[in-house]
Amino acid sequence: MKNQQGVTVVELLVAILLMGVILTPITFLVSHSLTTEREVAMKNDLQREARFIMGQISEKMRDSSNYWFEADGNWVLCEYADETDSCNRTYLTYSPGNEIMYLRDYDGQVLANQITLTLDPEPTAVVPTRMDMQKVHLQIVQGNESIEMETTIYFNRY
Repeated sequence: MKNQQGVTVVELLVAILLMGVILTPITFLVSHSLTTEREVAMKNDLQREARFIMGQISEKMRDSSNYWFEADGNWVLCEYADETDSCNRTYLTYSPGNEIMYLRDYDGQVLANQITLTLDPEPTAVVPTRMDMQKVHLQIVQGNESIEMETTIYFNRY
């Protein structure tokens, strides 16, 4: 009977217990790493989007042919044509009451919407001075992630 080969129930339970003790922290570590990677990727995407939007806003506001006009309680930044005395293209639509902004590209497609934007000073329809300045505060919220950016734009109209 001493030559019997096999595993006893006690040996099997000890092996299962050891595997459980070793695999539990490894499983937790892998799960935590994947969750962290998803969160970092979301933050990076949000930051990349905010940089792109801020770059577009800065470019449109600095362009000497673009001006702010009031339309239906909102402010629109558009390319102004002297010959037709009207806007050719609208790039930004800013609603000061709820600080929501819509950004459009050259073809008029909406690139970003429902973005919180604060302009200081508020746009005015007054002819700009020789050197204007506007502070732009941008906030984007996706899910429970949020990013804020702020810049000061100086532009020369002449």
